Amino acid sequence: SNELGTATARANVTVLDRPAPPEAPLKLSGVTSNSCNLAWGASPDDGGSPITHYAIEKMDLSRGSWVEAEITTELKVTIRSLIHKKEYLMRVMAVNAIGQSDPLPLDKSFIARNEGDVPEAPGRPEAYDWDRTFIDLTWNKPLNDGGCAIEGYIIQMKVKGSTSWRECTKITRDINKGRADDLTDQEYYFFRIVAWNSAGQSEPGPPSDAIQARPRYLAPKILTPLKDVNVKAGNNFTIDVEYLGSPDPNVDWFVDGSPLVSDERTTVSAIAPITTFHIVNCKRSDTGDIVIKLVNESGSDKGGFYFNILDVPGPPTGPIEFEDIDSNSVTISWRPPKDNGGSEITGYVIEKKDLDHAGGWVPAVNYV
Repeated sequence: SNELGTATARANVTVLDRPAPPEAPLKLSGVTSNSCNLAWGASPDDGGSPITHYAIEKMDLSRGSWVEAEITTELKVTIRSLIHKKEYLMRVMAVNAIGQSDPLPLDKSFIARNEGDVPEAPGRPEAYDWDRTFIDLTWNKPLNDGGCAIEGYIIQMKVKGSTSWRECTKITRDINKGRADDLTDQEYYFFRIVAWNSAGQSEPGPPSDAIQARPRYLAPKILTPLKDVNVKAGNNFTIDVEYLGSPDPNVDWFVDGSPLVSDERTTVSAIAPITTFHIVNCKRSDTGDIVIKLVNESGSDKGGFYFNILDVPGPPTGPIEFEDIDSNSVTISWRPPKDNGGSEITGYVIEKKDLDHAGGWVPAVNYV
């Protein structure tokens, strides 16, 4: 308006923005080992610019990051890039010329597998009873049965040192324990479990530790012959002692009646069926009677050996006694050393020193 009059005009203003998220819910269907179907509702607000397409992203939960899975102009899509037995999340965004909407997520994760799939692998087996010719095992059931009821399990085994697995026992019901029969006494075995349903067999579960076929209750016994040992001072020494007993016995070492324990020079260990004594830089003071004691609820056993550290002898015991002295000779006597160094004394060296003349000690008698 001005002094001459007034004029008016009308206009429509459109504010352009990203679209609103697609309409919930995001529906999942048709899940297989490598694909799935998704469907959703149209965005209630296109942001003032036509929606050009919808972007679908997936997350493999083992990786933890979103990646593009598909682009479509429809309100549904088939994702064909899944990996069997991987767990996924999905989300969809509407896209226009300004950008993409906030995501509409799937309400929960899912696993890519066929409707009737094989079970996941069972857990690691453990022994709960045994004897000379059998081992009873138990294990955790698979976390997922593949969508079909588990019909049974297969116990596979291999002998320690072998590379080949073989079927040992087939269980025809959903019970997570079974017996491995016809075993060899004292042999070590590994076991693993396979679950099966109407769709087939699972992958084998993780193998057990080595398990020995042995009597369930057996008094301990030391198997390694023990003999007296001589070791030069300054050297190292190790002895491995094999034993048996079930349950595994408590193993204790003693030296001259006192417990032998690990320290900076000594290591004592026991992992059935071997107990080990190791010592470095042996000293004469380490000499003593070594005793091993084994105890379990079925009995006990013990064995031992004399551990002798060889070193130079201690000095002879004085005082020196003088006898039969004349102008050019003297007879002397003394007592043996208190410590012979772990070996019989083979001789003595006698030295003399002339006090009237400067000088040191020199041999008087080379060897007696």
